[in-house]
Amino acid sequence: MTYGFGNIFNDVRQVWAGGLTYDKMVERTKTIKPYRGGLNNAYPMGWREYSRRHFRANKDGSFSIYYKNRESVDVVESGNFKEGWDKESLTKWVDRQHLATVYPDNTFEIRQHLGQGDSTYMSEAFGYWFQSCGARGGTIAWNNAGHMHPIFKGMRLHLDHAKKVMGETVTPYTTFQRRVNRKLANEALGKYDHFLKVAPVMIGAMHQDGLLETMRDLVQEGIFNKKEPNDSSMVHFDKLVQSHRLVDAACLFMLANNVHHVAYSAFHETKPCLGGYWGSNNSPEREAAFFKMRLEQAFKDIFKPSIIKAHNAFDLKELKAGTVLPKSKWGYIIKSDGEPVIRL
Repeated sequence: MTYGFGNIFNDVRQVWAGGLTYDKMVERTKTIKPYRGGLNNAYPMGWREYSRRHFRANKDGSFSIYYKNRESVDVVESGNFKEGWDKESLTKWVDRQHLATVYPDNTFEIRQHLGQGDSTYMSEAFGYWFQSCGARGGTIAWNNAGHMHPIFKGMRLHLDHAKKVMGETVTPYTTFQRRVNRKLANEALGKYDHFLKVAPVMIGAMHQDGLLETMRDLVQEGIFNKKEPNDSSMVHFDKLVQSHRLVDAACLFMLANNVHHVAYSAFHETKPCLGGYWGSNNSPEREAAFFKMRLEQAFKDIFKPSIIKAHNAFDLKELKAGTVLPKSKWGYIIKSDGEPVIRL
């Protein structure tokens, strides 16, 4: 299979024609030599010169598939870090590019997935079509029989062709599609009519320094986590509005949604500003005016969906495992053994 990247992984497709299996991997370790050096357990997934694409024979009989500099994996596996190396950082990056593990029962576990390059690599190897699809909540995997599975960390799938075409998975999961409950949504949105009218006026009366100070205060109070802006979300927003801290609420809304990269620019070490990545040459007055303009535009564009999500104003429709997921503005909830999963 080749999807979007031309023949960049043509070597992998040739080696694993029809999709790899556990037995094929065992046979490959018997017919070709491992890479020299390191732990003597690494084999090419495709052509030998492309050593980033390699797999490793583990002591428990499983095989680990990597898309990572082979020497870096050698260092982490052996623990032979040189003086001055950042052990924690290198270990993290090696783990992030350990994509899958193949087991003796002819199944594989998906461990990581970083983007379209990984999707193409794994598509050529496994006989599934992997695709990153934001409208379906993350990475998905198709098989030749038309079954679609949402991919999550730790998920195990079959390599046996007969089980694949039946749409079976080793890891059970349940998919729920979010659908807006209009009554709950209208009730949630109705609480913010006053805020939407007054907050832009109050913001318009402030200077850049005051707005930046407000954002720093939100961090100091533990309301906004600048290290993980996407996880800070809107969890404190409603309390700020109800306590009439409308300027604070407006700033949190902009930070939590990272409007015009303000979650980064506001905390720039040398030249903090109210938007953009690397600072701004605008005057403080123009910066404040632009911030108000972006706030008003964000209220028009993303306030409604942000509030609906924050208040979880949804009904859930359960979908049969393996069914083609319709593209969804509101996303999905995936559970395995009753617990939410980490989508990849």
